[in-house]
Amino acid sequence: MKHFIITRFNLKNEDWKSNNSNTPKGISESWLTNRLQLFQKFCLPSVKNQSNQNFIWIIAVDIDTPIYFKNKINEILKNIEYIKLIYVDGFNGLPTELNNKIQSLLDPEDHFIITTRLDNDDIIHRDFVKTIQELYTPSHNTIIDLKNGYQLSLNYSKDIRYLGYAFNPFISLIEASDDIKTVLFKEHISWRFNCEKHIIYTKKRLWIQLIHSKNQANTTTRYLKRMRTFNSEEFGINIHTTTYSNFENAIYNIKILPYRLYGAIFMFFKLRINK
Repeated sequence: MKHFIITRFNLKNEDWKSNNSNTPKGISESWLTNRLQLFQKFCLPSVKNQSNQNFIWIIAVDIDTPIYFKNKINEILKNIEYIKLIYVDGFNGLPTELNNKIQSLLDPEDHFIITTRLDNDDIIHRDFVKTIQELYTPSHNTIIDLKNGYQLSLNYSKDIRYLGYAFNPFISLIEASDDIKTVLFKEHISWRFNCEKHIIYTKKRLWIQLIHSKNQANTTTRYLKRMRTFNSEEFGINIHTTTYSNFENAIYNIKILPYRLYGAIFMFFKLRINK
């Protein structure tokens, strides 16, 4: 069995345009400058901090990335043996290139693989990989779902809140190596209706969804229960989140109870609709 973490670093998507420009966000200078900073500060350190280093991290970079940024990405990632860069022509070019790369890295005894989603601005706990591999079973079309994590907002005083739901953006897929599609074959929520087995893990919170000013798909979820304090060392990052007194936090979490109910109802119907 081999375990692949897959990150679509900056692939073109014609529906995502930079402000006041026809340039796709993934290859615009402003987007790349911001995203590289976030990647270096949050995502990369958390992966390097893994207690289990037995994985391969495939990072897909768009072929139209300006040469300065291609060189910058190569410089940042050099000498990290488990990272494999692939150059891809946008979202549409990813499936073929990704499958070819994975096949080239397999050994004859690798009858199954795990593929795990990871966005380039998100963060994983030091035991993220370790836990996924402990939950592994040789069963085709099986989802491993680390259900619980956090949401860290850089937009609101660096609050960190509890976040957890099934089929979130940190899921993994187990597949037979002779029938590879990868976890990116479907949107993460859509796997709810398309997997044969669903392994859910809830004991520890093992990921952080980062919210910042240039998020494409995610926004701060204000109804989430807020933490009073947070230790970022287990995630391999160094960030000082806002600290609240027990009283401040208790009052806040009571005030948002109606919104949390709304959020639970909204997520229920969202999962039902996204078949």
